[in-house]
Amino acid sequence: MRKIAKIFLLTASIGVLVFGVLASRICSFGNTRSDASADAAIDWATGQEWDRDVTVGDGHIAYRPSAAPAEIVRRIVTRAVTGLAHEGSAEAVRGRELEPVIAALEAGRTATLRGVLCTGGKEWRFSQAPARKTGL
Repeated sequence: MRKIAKIFLLTASIGVLVFGVLASRICSFGNTRSDASADAAIDWATGQEWDRDVTVGDGHIAYRPSAAPAEIVRRIVTRAVTGLAHEGSAEAVRGRELEPVIAALEAGRTATLRGVLCTGGKEWRFSQAPARKTGL
């Protein structure tokens, strides 16, 4: 029961934080200082989620997804992929690259992005994908 209460409190806290950030963005549309502040708040919440629910091992990262808002989950997956990537562009991972990967993870499937094998389930695992086989 205590664990459920903690999860509820955490979910409520993140929800309030994200709602406040979104309300701040709506109220100050175009205000770059507010945008930076909102982004910093989301970064902080992402860091809290990372510290609590991510385990970094030798060559792999594991994430136990919680009820975190989608933007925080997106940033967790981005950080995991970026930390292990060994293929593709040096540019930041884009939303259109992440959307199918996150959908696969949520469905318990496997996807590969930038040379990182992403495996869904109760715990999402990220590791370097096996080397591609080339024609002989």
